[in-house]
Amino acid sequence: MCPIKFFLHKKVLAAVTVLLSSVSVFAGTFLGALEDSSSVKVPRFDYPLRKPMYFSGDYGELRPGHFHMGTDCRIGGVVGAPVYAPADGYISRISVSSSGYGNCLYINHNGGYTTVYGHLFKFRPDIARFVRDLEYKNHNFRVDTTLPPEKFPVKRGEQIANAGNTGSSGGPHLHYEIRLTRQQLSLNPFLHGFIKSYDKVPPVINKVFFYGYSDEFGAPQTFMIGDAAHYGHKTIEVPEFSYLAVDAVDKMAGNSAKFAVNEYKVLLDSILVYDFRLGDIPFSEGRYVNSLTEYSALEEFGRKMVKSYVEPGNKLRYKIDSRDKGLFHLKDTLRHEVRLEVFDYNGNMSSSRFFIRRNDSAFTDCLCRPHGQLMQWRFDNYFVQPGFLVYIPSRSFYKSVFFTADTADTRITPYSPVWNIFDKNVPLNKGVTVKMQYDGPKRLESKIVLAQVDDNGEIHSGTGSCEHGVVTAKIWSFGTYTLVSDTLAPLVVPSFKNGVSLRSNKISFKIKDDMSGIASFDVFIDGHWSLGILDGKTSQLNVLLKYARISRGRKHVLVIKVRDARGNETVLKRSFFW
Repeated sequence: MCPIKFFLHKKVLAAVTVLLSSVSVFAGTFLGALEDSSSVKVPRFDYPLRKPMYFSGDYGELRPGHFHMGTDCRIGGVVGAPVYAPADGYISRISVSSSGYGNCLYINHNGGYTTVYGHLFKFRPDIARFVRDLEYKNHNFRVDTTLPPEKFPVKRGEQIANAGNTGSSGGPHLHYEIRLTRQQLSLNPFLHGFIKSYDKVPPVINKVFFYGYSDEFGAPQTFMIGDAAHYGHKTIEVPEFSYLAVDAVDKMAGNSAKFAVNEYKVLLDSILVYDFRLGDIPFSEGRYVNSLTEYSALEEFGRKMVKSYVEPGNKLRYKIDSRDKGLFHLKDTLRHEVRLEVFDYNGNMSSSRFFIRRNDSAFTDCLCRPHGQLMQWRFDNYFVQPGFLVYIPSRSFYKSVFFTADTADTRITPYSPVWNIFDKNVPLNKGVTVKMQYDGPKRLESKIVLAQVDDNGEIHSGTGSCEHGVVTAKIWSFGTYTLVSDTLAPLVVPSFKNGVSLRSNKISFKIKDDMSGIASFDVFIDGHWSLGILDGKTSQLNVLLKYARISRGRKHVLVIKVRDARGNETVLKRSFFW
């Protein structure tokens, strides 16, 4: 076998890195200035539902890999609540997808604002007809189209849709946003007066963890000291540098939902160490939630915890007032007080107090000379071994690391070793390119994918493509990976028997592909393409016969074709009377 060879032009890469760094800093400064500007004033928008303002989620909630950028409005646990335009404007965009916002509308308003309505059950009849015609024209269930102002103008209070549960929704609700159109910035409705809450319930502090910190060897090392609750009123021993992470949520009267905290403040002996205020989060900065939070706590304990340590690659630094990078720097062995304060949008506050004392000797086993390749977070990095390469673009890390990758003792498939790629507790801001040599027959090259292996040895969905014996794929998290051959066609399970006489207007299928994923599907009835509506949450594909453009009272022949990302196809034929 020949190792993969790559030729790096270091001087060119360095020059490009400096240029991109300057552009990134400028962009962050511009968006930061816009976000913090008090001149942003939102005109009056009515509430889009004829229901009391009752929410299941709010702006800024900490989600895996992003902040929640809208308000989730409750609709009573069932789909169908009418949705109304909150102000004059026109429908500027329509999207339909099996994931994400599902059925979604965008309305542009005067003054440079856009409102967004996600997870809709159905569109208004004239909009629905337009979308259906587009789907039949393109032979595609998925839609993403922009519209001119004259196509669908709307007036304040005019119904535009019905709320639902489509896309990646966890239950019936309306996802609602108000954006600055040109900047593509979703505004925090609590800060701009869209939602005026008079709630007096303070946030709740669920958990506080303390962590140790050291950068003795050229890259930051952190380790967990413990759960503050385990110490009670006792003094917590820490090394010279430490920090805390807090799991806190806001609460509202009469509502069991968990909402976003507006401000986190940490003080050491009454001196401010860390202060983060949520404000408005540009979409381009959403993934920096991975740096704002203690990612290892999410991976190990399932807790979303904001940490006081400010990593150098955290682009949200302009929202943070900190001292000593948010670390507790103890220069003596005296007892010190740490005070944590969390605030909601109405200024309601909850606090906790802890006491810490420096004791370096208690942590000698926690800090050791790291091994691996030092990778600076600001630069492009490469890790190369025979038959294996990882390319990590600049600013993919939030801090510098000592990178390691090695092979497991045994193979799972004959096509490549199992590679343990760094640490799953280290988050990524960008996708990382992996190149792995393929050790199999050429006839299978088109079927090979890079797949992740979990802690139980189970293989999960794969990605990438193979060319000239090398598989290239992009991954968004570190972990264990290997090459797998995807030769299995998608699973297609009909909900009706062949030759059945149908009374309803709907026929359904389950379609799934556990490896490379569903790439496309088509339904034909009597030789004509028919619309299939896919729910990504349940893998259910529904065909509504009233839209199928077929005559009633006769036998029909249905053919469904489902393809995965590796070209494997399942074709199923069924007849029915309707």
